[in-house]
Amino acid sequence: MFVRCERSRRGKERGGLARRRHGAPAWRAGLLLAALPIWGVARGDVVEPQAPSAPPPQPAYAVRILSPADRDYLSGPTVLEAEAFFPAGDPVARVEFYVDDVRVATVLRRPYRTDWDAGPEFLARRVRVVAISASGTRAAAEIHTRRLVPDQRAEVQLVDVYATVREKGHGYVTDLAVGDFVIEEEGRPQSITSFSRQERPVTWAVLLDVSASMQGARLDTARKAALLFVDELSPVDRAVAITFSDVIDSSPFTAGDHAPLRAMIESSRAGGGTALYDALVDAAERLRPLDGKKAVLLLSDGRDQGLDGYGPGSTHSFEEALERVQRAEVAVYAVGLGEDLAEQLDFQRRRNLRNLLEALSDNTGGRAHMVRREGGLREVFRQVAQEVRLQYSLGYSPSNSRRDGSWRDISVRVLRPGAQVTARRGYFAPAGP
Repeated sequence: MFVRCERSRRGKERGGLARRRHGAPAWRAGLLLAALPIWGVARGDVVEPQAPSAPPPQPAYAVRILSPADRDYLSGPTVLEAEAFFPAGDPVARVEFYVDDVRVATVLRRPYRTDWDAGPEFLARRVRVVAISASGTRAAAEIHTRRLVPDQRAEVQLVDVYATVREKGHGYVTDLAVGDFVIEEEGRPQSITSFSRQERPVTWAVLLDVSASMQGARLDTARKAALLFVDELSPVDRAVAITFSDVIDSSPFTAGDHAPLRAMIESSRAGGGTALYDALVDAAERLRPLDGKKAVLLLSDGRDQGLDGYGPGSTHSFEEALERVQRAEVAVYAVGLGEDLAEQLDFQRRRNLRNLLEALSDNTGGRAHMVRREGGLREVFRQVAQEVRLQYSLGYSPSNSRRDGSWRDISVRVLRPGAQVTARRGYFAPAGP
């Protein structure tokens, strides 16, 4: 959205010989011309009216609001961000942010960004940004957010998408605006109604494989890496630790003080088979009722089987576990530990263990990491924590409003060449009554 501001033009338009001077009418100017000596014309000179000179181009002053998006549903901690386009000879002196005509911040230099709390309710707001140049020239832009009353919550379906953007050789891309993203559902473009680059609280389930295959130094290293991951959590993050072998055990959810989470990890002991799919289902059911960003950090070699090796370790299948995670709208960050995961097959001998872990991550908007030796776990866990912090938060109200419980494919891309997006590939629409 652009709102342009133009300076007043000084002076009067320079026309031909018949222009007005000092209020004199055009016919008086014509008489004066007739009274002039004509000897110049007699020598062959040609007198032609002068073409009006074009006025000099005026510099453009413009403001664009990057966040939030127009017609967004807005609540809670929010980032207000804008960009100002001023000529080099008259740079921006300050940028002022207003919400409902109340100034909430003044920013003196790029990035023109400020944090603001929109409160718990989705209210209709007028967000206005005014940029003032060194000479006092102003440019402004504004957007309006929408109100969502409690009776409408059941009718208005909002699909949240968390996207990680990378550029090969340059790491994470963190300077994109809402206009750089394109979301399609079932091949149909969708209108993005919410956008944020602000770090948001995450609810984590840390799944730690403590089966017999993790005995010894492998589990010791895994515990230390998991504890370092807990240290990376934001004070506003929530988390639960789930250990799995033949038995699934868990800590309570923690927030701020993660001491119970740490105690659960430190006390874990290896033994038994591997109920990997049951552990994923357990995590999905714990996270499903919760709002906001949700993720699973899974550490395993990817094999689900009983201790004797003659049967599966879980009562659920891989397909059931994946569907439960997708219905809970949870992103899985799978960390595969082992040197030959690409050669080993799962118990049903349908896919190798590497492909299995990658499928869990790719289909839920997470990412899989393969670690050959225990020493690489710390760096991988740190990368996972960083990646989730750098995600973009996007939301849209789907054009297909049918409540039929069907699976809807989602495609997310950005317009910047060379940038790659990681986001969930779809969701299950709500079912009707």
